[in-house]
Amino acid sequence: MENCISCKACEKACEAGAIRYDQEPIYEKLKVGVITVAVGMDAFDPLPHNNYGYGLYDNVITTMEFERLLNAAGPTGGHVVRPSDAVEPITVGFINCVGSRDVNENIYCSGGVCCMFSIKNAQLLKEKRPETNHFVFYMDIRATMRGFEEAYNRARDLGVKFIRGKPVEITEMENGNLVVRVEDTLKGEIMNVEVDLLVLGTGLVPNQGIRDMGSILKLPRSADKFLTELHPKLAPVDTTTDGVFVAGCAAGPRDVAYSTAHGSATAGRATRLLSVGSAPIMGITARINEDTCVVCGVCVDKCPYGVFEIVGMNGDRRVNVVEALCKGCGTCVTACPTGALEQSHFKNDQMLAQVRNVFLYGGE
Repeated sequence: MENCISCKACEKACEAGAIRYDQEPIYEKLKVGVITVAVGMDAFDPLPHNNYGYGLYDNVITTMEFERLLNAAGPTGGHVVRPSDAVEPITVGFINCVGSRDVNENIYCSGGVCCMFSIKNAQLLKEKRPETNHFVFYMDIRATMRGFEEAYNRARDLGVKFIRGKPVEITEMENGNLVVRVEDTLKGEIMNVEVDLLVLGTGLVPNQGIRDMGSILKLPRSADKFLTELHPKLAPVDTTTDGVFVAGCAAGPRDVAYSTAHGSATAGRATRLLSVGSAPIMGITARINEDTCVVCGVCVDKCPYGVFEIVGMNGDRRVNVVEALCKGCGTCVTACPTGALEQSHFKNDQMLAQVRNVFLYGGE
């Protein structure tokens, strides 16, 4: 909206009538059967730490900025030019794994995404301008999906040079060119490669939506800060909360094909629940004794699945238990200061009977 001049030309041009200038934001409560968390991801931002001179040197750009220049609908009409002087570069360098596989940033791999978009961009510019030279600096090329290895070999056949090594220093020359200092680990020698333009292959990182949804829906996150699935092999789109599924890059770095397959699997799981109309619940859910409960709210704070909620006002306040959400973890039972909570099939008298049996009869 900060760029809108309110000419309403888009409203007149839209045949579906989807654009409404008089629409106001509204908040609604919806009752749903399933929730799919598909909030995407962000690209790593090298600006805060000026990775590889980004933000310090004009001719260091990110992959997204490079693709914008390469796009025919972009600001330069598809001509890749240097930001410093608007001259088309002859030698272009690509650095992979910027913000990924780095103990100082993110230790995880971005799923091979940055490997492949660097190869793709080098190919596109090489085919468009065969006179250009390209250097791809990499730690490992992870071309795992169908057609990826062929794309890698095609780039080499076109003349794209791959240097296995992580650059350690970027310096700027008086003419705006950049010198990349890197160790070629295959040759065992230090190289200083001069390029006209340097493109940073930034990795994928969690966005604010992942953090917000993880907190609202009580979904755990793994060490890489993406949402964690229930089981990486047997339940790759389910979460610890029944009826809540995760799709695409919300569950980790993925390319388009992988995200599409993941989304289709999520839709199938969601349809399976919706078509039945009901869902089985665990038999070991928590139960509350309202005569003993003092509505202190400890169970509300401690429950990782949002099972408990305080309802009512003043003297009519009580704790409501949503059994469909309960996983029978027992956290609330141990946290309750008044002993008002018990877990079905694991009640206090049942547990004491088992302990008594062990000591009196040796467990027989």
